[in-house]
Amino acid sequence: EQRLMQRQRELEDQQQRHQRQLQEQREQEQQQILEQQRQVEAQRQQLEQQRQALEQQRLMMERHAREQEVQQQREQKQQERAAERAAQQAQGPFTVVGRGRGRGFGAPQQQQQQHVPD
Repeated sequence: EQRLMQRQRELEDQQQRHQRQLQEQREQEQQQILEQQRQVEAQRQQLEQQRQALEQQRLMMERHAREQEVQQQREQKQQERAAERAAQQAQGPFTVVGRGRGRGFGAPQQQQQQHVPD
C-alpha cells in the first residue's frame, strides 16, 4: 500500500511538472506574440513616417514646379514686351497695329491729309 501511495505521489508530481512546463511554454509563446506585435507596430510607424516624408517632398516638388512655371511665363511675357518695344523703336514712325492682327504687325498708319484750299 505504501508503494502504491508513493507511485501515486510520483504520478501527481510528474503531472504538476508537466503542467508547469506547459504553462511556461504558453507564457513564452505569448511573449513572442507580444514582441512580434511590437515589431510590426514599430515597422508600421516607420512606414507611416516615410509615407508622410514622401508626401511632403511631393508637395514641395509640385509647388517648386508651379513656381518655376509661373516664373518662366513671367519671363516670356517680359521678353515679348521687350521685343514689341524694340520693334516699335526700330520702325520709328510706324506703330504696332492690333498686336499682330488686323492690318499686320507694324503696318504703317495711313494718315489722310486733307488739303483745305485757301
